[in-house]
Amino acid sequence: MKIFKILFILLISSTTYGQVKIGENTNSIDTSSLLELESSNKAFVLTRITNIEMTNMTPLNGALVYNTDEKCIYQYNGTWVNLCDTGTDNQQLSFDSDTNIISLVNGGTVDLSKFINTDDQQLSINNNILTLEDGGTVDLSNYLDNTDNQEITDFSLNGTILTITLENGNTQTVDIASSSSDDQKLSIDNNILTLEDGGTVDLSNYLDNTDNQKISDFSLNGTILTITLEN
Repeated sequence: MKIFKILFILLISSTTYGQVKIGENTNSIDTSSLLELESSNKAFVLTRITNIEMTNMTPLNGALVYNTDEKCIYQYNGTWVNLCDTGTDNQQLSFDSDTNIISLVNGGTVDLSKFINTDDQQLSINNNILTLEDGGTVDLSNYLDNTDNQEITDFSLNGTILTITLENGNTQTVDIASSSSDDQKLSIDNNILTLEDGGTVDLSNYLDNTDNQKISDFSLNGTILTITLEN
């Protein structure tokens, strides 16, 4: 009888050591589980200790505690790691101006090429309206010598400088960067248009130079500059 009791105790001990389930459905445990907790109205609570108590401990790697001072769970892996940390590691950044690539010291890159203005968009023109492939237009009518209604036969864009070729072979250049409106004051002297914050536009090329007229007035509506001649 004693032998049976000893075997029974050893059998129970072996089963308990192999797999343990606490809570509900104790007869159902996954084959890969060493320990399972199951409950619909009770929680698993980690060891709750203060900062001082935690730093005085040297547990096995993988140990978990709840730090009541920091109100967060910590894991021990040679040192205590705050699992609530956002992961900001203050990495240094470097920028390659040739490739427009931002690199993190510890790995990872961001390609800024698609945010740079040189994006090789196709240009088209119809009735003196310059259209960009991805949207946006520039009305070139004001840059023509309207005394002979010439058509634009060709154009090229280098940065913000637009070079226009007219029907008679003459060319004009336009800096379309200056088309942005920022409420600056304008002044004019000897056909030189000056912006309040700096920058000038020589309007001489847009005059009918056969009679050397002076510009008597001008107005700006959005990106459209209207010029009034002496006559």
